[in-house]
Amino acid sequence: MEWTVADEPVALMQPTAVPVMPGERALRGGSRYEVKVDGWRARAVIRPGGRAELRSRRGTSLDGRFPELAIALAGLPLGMVLDGEIVAAHPDGSLDFLALQRSRQARAAAGLTVLYIAFDALAGPGGADLRRRTLDERVAVLDQVLDAHVGSRVQKIASTTDHAVALEWMAALPPGFEGCVVKAKASRYDPRDHRAWVKVRATRTVDLPVLGVTGTAARPQQVVVLHEVRHRLTTPRLQPPEARDVASVLRGRLAEEPYRDTALDGATVRPLIDGGDGLLAEVRITEGRHQALRFVRLRPDLL
Repeated sequence: MEWTVADEPVALMQPTAVPVMPGERALRGGSRYEVKVDGWRARAVIRPGGRAELRSRRGTSLDGRFPELAIALAGLPLGMVLDGEIVAAHPDGSLDFLALQRSRQARAAAGLTVLYIAFDALAGPGGADLRRRTLDERVAVLDQVLDAHVGSRVQKIASTTDHAVALEWMAALPPGFEGCVVKAKASRYDPRDHRAWVKVRATRTVDLPVLGVTGTAARPQQVVVLHEVRHRLTTPRLQPPEARDVASVLRGRLAEEPYRDTALDGATVRPLIDGGDGLLAEVRITEGRHQALRFVRLRPDLL
């Protein structure tokens, strides 16, 4: 038997970031919404003799690092090639990306379970190439195979075709879930097609205590806020109109002498006098491993 897909150095599809969730008919053939998990992207290949291979996006072998997944995947039909994500799950369903870098023993001691979350099939049973089939057809093959493995370490990605449901998910994602990937149901598996898959990261807006700024009193560069008992810098650097507004609100509120904040890798911070007396900044938080705090505005109206 020849496994052309399994033996090729196949590039994996990558979603393009968009700011707004596409509608149900926005993509070719309709939209399929999948939760975006924070893990290690991996291609799984089922070889003869009940042997499964796990390869990272760059082709690095992951079998030895996650032997429990290799054993679970070996129960799938010979010749299959899957696209998915390796995750470490807590009993409450939240995910821990950093735990993937720990030992098996450390993960077990923390009560974590490693799973392979499959969301596409490049080849079906017997090695049949599915890449020119539509996403709907590929997912149908994946569903048929994985429905027989309910409860194993190999699971299907949570998905829906209902825009309202996807928005509900975005509003209540547990830790380790970054947002949604939206896919064109009529699309082929073609990494050159940058419009077939898009990703929307979950965001939430909060008011955080202001501790100070970097830069000068006349031209502040970033706002220092307190987030989850940590000193954090908002991003990106303030544009001239934003800097003028911040400087105006903080006039007379900043200490004369700056200091180097070790919690911010030694950044020079000009602190607020008396802790700012409760001054808050409206910040938009992007969820996920690369969490960012984007400055929106200061809230002197809340004092």
